[in-house]
Amino acid sequence: MKVPSVFLWLLQALSWVYWRPPMATQSKPKREPRPPRRPRFTFAQYPVPDEVHSIIRTTWYRNGKTVEVDEIQVLECDDATDIFHYVCGGALRQGCDVTVLTTYPPEALGVPHP
Repeated sequence: MKVPSVFLWLLQALSWVYWRPPMATQSKPKREPRPPRRPRFTFAQYPVPDEVHSIIRTTWYRNGKTVEVDEIQVLECDDATDIFHYVCGGALRQGCDVTVLTTYPPEALGVPHP
């Protein structure tokens, strides 16, 4: 019973000695990390259908490349402004570009503008 386990141990030791990967003599220089991209917010007054408060388009990025584009229509209701702030604020915090189309001026929605 002891002979097979000793034999397997010997084979494992030999395989480790002869088939292990060679050690790298020089490590590759690491690339400087890129600074995180700054999300962009675009606001435009544009005619939208009467039942729609605003149209919000979010662009998601990974490694500097566009991965996904989502479009959300916020319908007119009592909480439309709160929904607008929730969607835009969450997307900007996660690093997305946000584009908004609405008939309301930016001051009515609490959006700072230059």
